[in-house]
Amino acid sequence: MSPEPELRLHEEILLLTLKDEKGTPAWTQYTYALAGAILAELVMEERVRLEERNRRKPLVDLVSATQIGDPILDDALRKVRLARRRATAGTWIQRWARNRLLHETARRLVLRGILRAREKRVLLLFSRTVYPELNPGPEQRLIERMREAIFGNDDVDARTATVISLAGAADLLKPVFGKDLKGRKDRLAALAEGEAVSEVTRAT
Repeated sequence: MSPEPELRLHEEILLLTLKDEKGTPAWTQYTYALAGAILAELVMEERVRLEERNRRKPLVDLVSATQIGDPILDDALRKVRLARRRATAGTWIQRWARNRLLHETARRLVLRGILRAREKRVLLLFSRTVYPELNPGPEQRLIERMREAIFGNDDVDARTATVISLAGAADLLKPVFGKDLKGRKDRLAALAEGEAVSEVTRAT
């Protein structure tokens, strides 16, 4: 069994999504990227697979119902197991892409001391919870890993290729790497061609 990664894919996507100081999402459709990351994790953990016969709308097949130990991933896996019929990758992403997904993922990072939870007043009438960054180390290591993969030419592990592809689909790469990405289109396309990466990204 491979060791648990420092951060799960949905946690990495959330760190890229949140504004470091304000703790609010910088992108309105972030929930779909988070949900796509959950699907990618389940594929990598060999709990589900994407049916290869239909590349445009791959169906999600249950491989193993064994829990992973992450409550968000285990809840998603339980829903796949209990579903009356198979659904496409895009359908599962839509089902999982709910507003609470941000808070559920952020709370895990708060418990680990990476983010902090803060109540913010809105128009003096309402309050909402925001998640400013408390420990920038994990995100900095993630960005450096992504930088080496994007601007280098060496082989890249599936986890790094997937987070880069999901971040690209969610328009999260430009704010981090800026204009330097223009010359790396072929490299980004190559990273997105890995096993299961392109299907999950397309569904997202």
